[in-house]
Amino acid sequence: MASCITPSFGSSTSPQVKMTVELSSSTGNTATYTWYLDYVAHGYAASTKYKKAYTATLDGETVAEGTFAINGITGTARIASGTKTSGKANSPRTVSFSCSMAFNLNWGSTYGGTKSADGTFDVSGISTSTVSFDANGGTGAPSPQTKWYGTILTLSTVRPTRTGYSFLGWGTSANDTTVDYSPGDPWGSDTSATLYAIWKADTYQVLYNANGGSGAPSSQIKTYGVPLKLSSTKPTRTNYNFKGWGTSPSSSTVAYAAGADYTANAPITLYAIWELAYTAPRINGFTVDRCNSSGALSESGTYALVKFSWATDKTVSTIKIERKQSTASAWSSTTVIGSGTSGSVSQVVGANALSTEYNYDIRVTVTDSLGSSDSTKTVFAMRYEMDLLKGGGGVAFGKPATRKGFDVGMPAYFGSAIFDRFGQEILNGMTKSETSGIDPDTTLHHAIVTHQKTPMGTGQYMYILTYFYGSKTVTSNRLQVAYPYDGSGSEYHRYYYGGKWSAWKKHVNEDEFLTAKPLFKLAYMKRNNCQIAASGNDWFTVANSLPAFSGYTLEGIMSYNNGFGDQFLVSYAVYGTKLLAYVKNHHPAELTFSLGCTLLYLRDDLKGQYLSLIHISEPTRPY
Repeated sequence: MASCITPSFGSSTSPQVKMTVELSSSTGNTATYTWYLDYVAHGYAASTKYKKAYTATLDGETVAEGTFAINGITGTARIASGTKTSGKANSPRTVSFSCSMAFNLNWGSTYGGTKSADGTFDVSGISTSTVSFDANGGTGAPSPQTKWYGTILTLSTVRPTRTGYSFLGWGTSANDTTVDYSPGDPWGSDTSATLYAIWKADTYQVLYNANGGSGAPSSQIKTYGVPLKLSSTKPTRTNYNFKGWGTSPSSSTVAYAAGADYTANAPITLYAIWELAYTAPRINGFTVDRCNSSGALSESGTYALVKFSWATDKTVSTIKIERKQSTASAWSSTTVIGSGTSGSVSQVVGANALSTEYNYDIRVTVTDSLGSSDSTKTVFAMRYEMDLLKGGGGVAFGKPATRKGFDVGMPAYFGSAIFDRFGQEILNGMTKSETSGIDPDTTLHHAIVTHQKTPMGTGQYMYILTYFYGSKTVTSNRLQVAYPYDGSGSEYHRYYYGGKWSAWKKHVNEDEFLTAKPLFKLAYMKRNNCQIAASGNDWFTVANSLPAFSGYTLEGIMSYNNGFGDQFLVSYAVYGTKLLAYVKNHHPAELTFSLGCTLLYLRDDLKGQYLSLIHISEPTRPY
């Protein structure tokens, strides 16, 4: 409250006018003042027939104005009163007020003029509130923000951080889990407050891989800073025991046991580590010797004494001894009684049927509930120093003479070189040259080691195998296959036909073949029947005229068994539009039969090259 009173005139008992102002109410951005204007007579009444003019101002505005009759009034009389509301400034300010009256009266003598007075009082500024931020376990909370009364505040966009947690938003208490405000939201409250960060712990997925087994546990979620109890579920795998979990498919060391705590704050895939629980039956000390019917060893015996010991992980189910003449296909068998998981056998077999003129194969098979193992030994013919074939045409050393030609039944040692029918030296079953730098374009050797004219260029040593068509000369048609000397790198092949070499062609390795998607597109298929005299090594024509597919090539090598013990090595070559096959027969007897040839022309979409696969089968086999 503040007031002002006009100065007196004449004596101290002269009349005055007084204004009183008080702050009656205040809000955040406004102030309301109540004012009073009073006439004050100090014990003596003025005498005048005229009303006196007065005025009052408050905060720069006239709030009262008029005339008032003072004649005969003593004491204090209320002239006017009222209220005024003003807006506040951002900071405190001073409010002024004033009052005045024109007296013009006789007071012992004549007095006149207007007497005025003024005063001031302070009013506070617009009120503010503060919004504070608490990172609530994190760091980097925004600085406090000031909100002016009656305005809308935009909350800070600064986000706090916390290791292992994601910031969700702001709550009004430290324990809130529901977001009340997000960064950048409007804030309208005129009350100071503290907002608390709401956090969500980061999570990490734990995956399980049975790694060849089955029944891996379902994935789990690991929460930051909270140990995860790994699943107690164990996968299974036939013939294997589960040891625990590793961190890679090739792990052999257990990193985590089933049900162990996982404390790392990171995603992970755990791989089952397996230990083989089963081993196939074991056959030990296996020997076979010629003997007589009582089992006494005899080089001229027509029985065989079979001896061996055995062990299994599971209870044995059968023990079988089989025999056949080495060149025959059918076996005769004898079942041996056995029980438990180990034992030994000493048994005479053969029934006086093991001729001393032939070799016989003895095969032992031990079977348990999960698998089997077998081993084969040979009972050799009666030892002969030398034997001549009846009727001539054959000689045998260390065995009976049973076929034409030169037949050796004992180790053979030669103090000098051995040559093939072309006069080329044979080494390890092949004619071979190890002369570095030999020119593969002109060599007659079947197998060479060279660094000249190789697919990898001069300086790269490679094994080069040569397959001749007909005679072995430098002008003969032939196929060459090249292999890296040190076993690294790719393999290649090329052809010599019509007096010129084809370019070296790289073989597609297994990884390239398996990763090509799609691998091939079938373009053409054709079947031909051909008569093959397979008693020796020879070329035959599969097709004289191939379709003229631009960019298509044909190649392939396969080993074929017709199911009767006849082994064939079939190589293929294409010269122009003519397809040739080279058959090598490993059967001792002469055979002539028909094979069906199905030609498949295939396109390698990945490489942009064309390949072919050739399938050889008997005519009776389904296609």
